[in-house]
Amino acid sequence: MPGGVDHLPFPATRYSVGEAVCLNALQHLFRSDVDPKAVAAVIVEPVQGDGGFHVGSPNLMNALRAICDENGILLIADDVQSGFGRTGKTFAIEHYEVRPDIVTMAKALAGGFLCRVLLAVLAIMDSVEPGGLGGAYAGSPAACPLKQQCCPTQPMRKVIRSVHEAAREEARGINATLEFAQSRRDRKKVEMLFALLQPILKLDRLRLRGPYRRA
Repeated sequence: MPGGVDHLPFPATRYSVGEAVCLNALQHLFRSDVDPKAVAAVIVEPVQGDGGFHVGSPNLMNALRAICDENGILLIADDVQSGFGRTGKTFAIEHYEVRPDIVTMAKALAGGFLCRVLLAVLAIMDSVEPGGLGGAYAGSPAACPLKQQCCPTQPMRKVIRSVHEAAREEARGINATLEFAQSRRDRKKVEMLFALLQPILKLDRLRLRGPYRRA
């Protein structure tokens, strides 16, 4: 990573890292090492992929938005892996009542073909001088038509709505409770699954069909 980039912890139930730990780490960074007024942007994956499929909480996203607004920092939602229906909505950031300044997207955008798109509020896009925004694959004559074919708006909305409704219905139909877990280790696995599903599917509780047994 180039200089001036700092990494901070992200909430992860399996490692007992909560949102308070993450926000405290950010505030400690501001107090001890970096002037928040000198920070250009905070980049966050609403749902981490390579990090182990960890879901950011609404409280975390709201707190990051407030911190960014207070210090004049841009909030960037990295939806490269979690975008285009993977979480039941077009973008994972849509699960939160937070409006980022910039959204990054790629991968599924053109069916796996090399294509990247940056979506930003108008004030940011208008501030870029001609030629100031570019990249290795910018304006690809092959990727741009594929993007339009792979992501038609209306069919995608219908598919995403159907997937989201089916997932919620399936979750409601699961039977038996956490008490059926056969051991402390099994129970931990189930609790981790619940922590992953709850923010996305809006579950009040997770139930399993029959006793949970290790294979």
